[in-house]
Amino acid sequence: MGANSISCDLLEISPSIAKGAVDGKFDIRKWGTDSIETVTPLWLLKYLPNMLACHIGIIHDLQGPSNTITCAEAAGHLAICEAAQIIARGSADVALAGGGESKVNPIVHMRQALLKRGTTEYNDNPSGACRPFDADAKGGVFGEAAACVVLEELDRAKNRGAKVYAQVAGVGQSCSINAKYEFLEPDGKGIRYAIESAMESAKIKPEQLDLIVPHGTGNLADDIAEAAGIRGALGAAGEKIPVFPTKSMVSNTGSAAGAVDVVAACCAINDGIIPAAKNCENVNKECKLNIVKEPIKKKINYALCIGYTYGGQTAAIILKNED
Repeated sequence: MGANSISCDLLEISPSIAKGAVDGKFDIRKWGTDSIETVTPLWLLKYLPNMLACHIGIIHDLQGPSNTITCAEAAGHLAICEAAQIIARGSADVALAGGGESKVNPIVHMRQALLKRGTTEYNDNPSGACRPFDADAKGGVFGEAAACVVLEELDRAKNRGAKVYAQVAGVGQSCSINAKYEFLEPDGKGIRYAIESAMESAKIKPEQLDLIVPHGTGNLADDIAEAAGIRGALGAAGEKIPVFPTKSMVSNTGSAAGAVDVVAACCAINDGIIPAAKNCENVNKECKLNIVKEPIKKKINYALCIGYTYGGQTAAIILKNED
């Protein structure tokens, strides 16, 4: 499971934070001497990221190995990548992989505001707030979600009569942190490395891709960097392949985002439809991507899902149509 740090309630931690303040500013030394004594020793155990996988395992009586990946917005992609690799090497027959997170709480919003990654300009028009790759992109919008996929070896799935939505044809990942960590490197090289690795793993050429589901947060600098990484990895084809950004509709759901995008790609493959993007009427000229403006009906043979987090971790998954 992909997961992230669980934000505590403000009322629970604010008295301790206040004790660590000097002249209205937080002092880490005062926290260590005064504040820490007001925090219960078991406080952290209420907010462990692995609780997501734990509770799902308990509810469904899943008794195999459990792993939690805490790489923020890339966590969902990475969890699915790891599950696919575990099955491919014969270490498991079936895996449940995905991610979940809620970013709808004050602490997350404060953090994103301090990092200047959230938009405040569309409060009177929330449905138009998140604008991935649009010239009027002003920042991200944050929500909550969860998504999982069942992964297993192809013949096993067919033998038990399971509906196969897609096959994981290739995976790739990299880590390339920007010195200004809250944003991607302008050339998007980390994304390029992940895509190139996934393409090599899938043994396909860029021209064989029919769909790209990008990360697309609506942060102008990151969108431009991601587009540069896509074009760097795919060459001229990177400007022609249909691109369907999801976050304009579902927001940035953190550790759930990658799993949500993989599910969206699986549905597109299964239905033979690439949905139209939302809030991207005026594509940023620096992005140079083929953002889908109207729904496209076509057979999707290969789809590429991309994820990154501003900490430098990137991931890419290529899905293959099994029809």
